[in-house]
Amino acid sequence: MFSAFLLANKPVEPSDSGPLARPIDMTDTVQLGWDNRVISIEFAALSFRAPEFSRYRYMLDGFDTQWSEVDSTRRLVTYTNLDPGWYVFRVTGSNASGVWNPTGRALTLIISPPWWGTWWFRIFGTAIIAGGLLVAYLWRVRSLKAQQRLLEAVVAQRTQALEEALGTQQAALDTRDEFLRALAHDLKAPLSNLSWHVQMLNRRARDGRLEPDALDKGLEAISIGSAEAVAAIDELHDLTRLAASSPLPLQLEPVDLVALVRQLVAARLETSRHDVEFVSDYETLTGHVDRARLARIFDNLLDNATKYSPAGGQIRVSVDREVVDGAESAVLRVQDYGLGIPLEDLPHVFERYRRGSNVAQIPGDGLGLASVRQLVELHGGQIGVESREGRGSTFTIRLPLSHAPAPV
Repeated sequence: MFSAFLLANKPVEPSDSGPLARPIDMTDTVQLGWDNRVISIEFAALSFRAPEFSRYRYMLDGFDTQWSEVDSTRRLVTYTNLDPGWYVFRVTGSNASGVWNPTGRALTLIISPPWWGTWWFRIFGTAIIAGGLLVAYLWRVRSLKAQQRLLEAVVAQRTQALEEALGTQQAALDTRDEFLRALAHDLKAPLSNLSWHVQMLNRRARDGRLEPDALDKGLEAISIGSAEAVAAIDELHDLTRLAASSPLPLQLEPVDLVALVRQLVAARLETSRHDVEFVSDYETLTGHVDRARLARIFDNLLDNATKYSPAGGQIRVSVDREVVDGAESAVLRVQDYGLGIPLEDLPHVFERYRRGSNVAQIPGDGLGLASVRQLVELHGGQIGVESREGRGSTFTIRLPLSHAPAPV
């Protein structure tokens, strides 16, 4: 956000007669006279966790040739003796984790010229000169028209080639941006888990409390975290292929869904401060699925349940079976009692880059559920959600079964 606007090092307050009619953060365009020689803009990132580690990048289009990066102690930028014209001041910021805001803020500055630099004065001077050149112009007009027709043909041809090149380049940029957002989303959890276990082992080693059992458990957790990071990279590869509509073959095999989900819940209990409960009336429930991708689907749903629930909150996970018109399906549910999803956002939760309107302060990029939906549908299954704002959400996955076991 923009926090202050200064002229000659003096803050400018909103007024009917001044350059600001509204507060600077609610203003898109500021028009100034040519005699405003010192212009300053102050900005701030709305990150309240360790704001002293936030960083910023800014650029004044029309003046700067590259971005400037500063820390949180240099949030006031000053420009002096700007020529009349249009400028756009752009700024973006990062939080303490180094995650940059992809959109940033922009403010248009219009600096009016003096009377001798106005368009009507220039037209008047141009008209005088044009009068002296009129005779020569009339003599050359025929040849110029011929050249113009030739140039129009060349421009049309090159414009078409440029549009085709720009379309290809934009598609590549969109894929790159999507990949980077997914990278930050999917690698944060396993890498944080690795860091936590390494720190725990270091503390115990320094305190002389590093027993063999604790070392074995810590190394096992680190190994699991490393495998999760590799799995996240595999998921990113899947995501880019799905975004490009490329075929994504599944490694289908018979998998005990009850055992798999119980294992994922047990791993979550070791690293989460939430009360995660697992419920199933079946000892085994076998489906032909891609084990690694189904695990990523479920981990994604558990990540969301813990992210949007208060610390210590309850999360209920269940595996059940249902038969509809003779077709047997496994029913996997993840239920939380957290923020919930506003009613108007429910139809869009599985769309890319769409998030609930009530989670703006919680980091996220709107890619996880979109990837989950695509992978579930590749398995021939379905996913749905029931939610009430402030009361929590329940995500339900239905997958076809290879056989139907008897209840315990």
